[in-house]
Amino acid sequence: SHIQEPEPEAASSLSMLRVPSSGSSNRSSSESVSSLPPQNSPSPEPAISLSPPKSSTKPVSSWPPPKSPSPEPVSSWPVLKSPSHEPVSSWPPPKSPSPEPVSSWPPPESSSHELINNRPLASEPIDLIHPTWSSQSVNRLLVLNSSILSKDVSKQNCRSTGRNVSTARGKRSKMEFDELEARVALAVWYRRNQKLLDVQPLPTMSARSRINFISSTTEGKKFIANKFRNLEVEEEVYSECSKYNYVCATYADLLGKKEQALEMCKKSLEISGMDPLWLQTCSTKDYLLAEQLSETERNTLWLIEKLRYEKDMKEILTMDGENEQSMKTAAEELTVKKVKGKELSLQQFQSNYCEKRRAVIITDLEQPTKMTWNLDYIRSECGDQKVSVKSSSEFSSEWANLEETETKKVSAFIDQNICHHYLFDWSLPLHAPELAAEFKIPEYFHHNFLTKTAPGAMYRESWPSLFIGPKGTKSGLHIDAFGSHFWMYLISGVKRWTFYPAESAGKLNPVFHDSMDPVFQPSELDLQTTSCYSLDLQPGEFLFVPAGSPHRVENLDDTIAVSGNFVNESNSKEFTKHMKVNALHDPRAKDLLMELFNLGLIS
Repeated sequence: SHIQEPEPEAASSLSMLRVPSSGSSNRSSSESVSSLPPQNSPSPEPAISLSPPKSSTKPVSSWPPPKSPSPEPVSSWPVLKSPSHEPVSSWPPPKSPSPEPVSSWPPPESSSHELINNRPLASEPIDLIHPTWSSQSVNRLLVLNSSILSKDVSKQNCRSTGRNVSTARGKRSKMEFDELEARVALAVWYRRNQKLLDVQPLPTMSARSRINFISSTTEGKKFIANKFRNLEVEEEVYSECSKYNYVCATYADLLGKKEQALEMCKKSLEISGMDPLWLQTCSTKDYLLAEQLSETERNTLWLIEKLRYEKDMKEILTMDGENEQSMKTAAEELTVKKVKGKELSLQQFQSNYCEKRRAVIITDLEQPTKMTWNLDYIRSECGDQKVSVKSSSEFSSEWANLEETETKKVSAFIDQNICHHYLFDWSLPLHAPELAAEFKIPEYFHHNFLTKTAPGAMYRESWPSLFIGPKGTKSGLHIDAFGSHFWMYLISGVKRWTFYPAESAGKLNPVFHDSMDPVFQPSELDLQTTSCYSLDLQPGEFLFVPAGSPHRVENLDDTIAVSGNFVNESNSKEFTKHMKVNALHDPRAKDLLMELFNLGLIS
């Protein structure tokens, strides 16, 4: 399940691609007027005598007589009346007193910055502010923002980001470089050259899907390759510029040159004096206390982690290449057992399924709703609420291959009953709090770090969520987001779930476009040669899906279901890793990490 959290961004030149603008992070500035370098006060003008000169009666000693001195130039108009002057005792007159000299430079930062860097951690709770954003995940790839944030690095903060000042490459690392990253440049090019494409992206595609579709066309590939060659020609000039190396890395990534992209990211970070492994090796505490990074540094860290995650997933050895015994073991592990709730303790669920990452169906539990949730009841409770319905598309680059189709009222969605429209993962706490309050989540899924935070925190009100799927609707192959576990309760209909081993994810052609969540694009041969296990979920059953498990779902009947994602001790490390990366572009993710750290839930 994948509740998308709000994030902002915009670029007016890409309005047709629905480009959002770069949002502010709601951070107060750490600079103040008092931190500016002092300036000397201007010296006063010399006093001028206004008394007329005495007339001379002496005879002229030479001819022609000497010229009279030129008058003083008028500094302003109209001429100001000169005040009376005190007699000048010395010349030049004394300067006004200079301000106190600055003992060090740069001057000390303002108190607001000190509070950020000295905020208490686990022992003392922090009063966090959770900024509110629009509800749609930001397409970072379409941000038209060419500014680079540059600032002096203090030795005190160097240790927290792995920055090595002695190896930073001086002024050349801050050389001006104005080229856009690959996906943004491609979007600009497409807007100006739409007619060049023989095949156009579908108008219903999201901005992300349209960009990735354009990049796969012959004309799009030619533009990217030519642009990359032009950038490589400029290497001698910009080789020591961190942004140049980052932009080149985005082109190499889009062209499928993953190793070259990795090396360029490493060089970009080294030019800035940063350790390319910092995000992987730093503790959560050091991460939270780290200095504010520049835009280029944040983007480069995000890209290098995405490339590493993709590389690691594809390099995992699959079980199908092993001997017959290994294949048999994999098939046994894929089997999803049915266990009665009365026979499954909470401790057994944690140790046998959460920690071992094995799916399970729990049956014979008490009905979690007081009323029977059918379409009529749902219409009566939240029919006037609006929902963004989705539909499956094989050309989609969105998570689970689901594209947003249109926004309509819940009552209209139910009454129209369009066969390919899917009400998918719709948050009940946010949109239908009465239904959310009525649904009783079983104790197996109660222990959830995400619900122990303060109201308004990221993901706190995301689940439980509602699914209404007409017969034939489906979600493509996917893995649940940010390393979370997942559960689903089926109210009516039948859902067919197909699971694949986590070790086989690399064989299913995972593609990481501009997200840490892969989009799987397996061929028929990939699906036929990879072990899988299918089950039909029946009404009244709870299904647990462990973190990292690739799966796809098809509605065999008209279905109604409720689900949730959760994090506990068994997947907290994976969750923390994902949040560190996400926080590079979303300040709410860093707020969430800070709050969970203060609560002692993550370390």
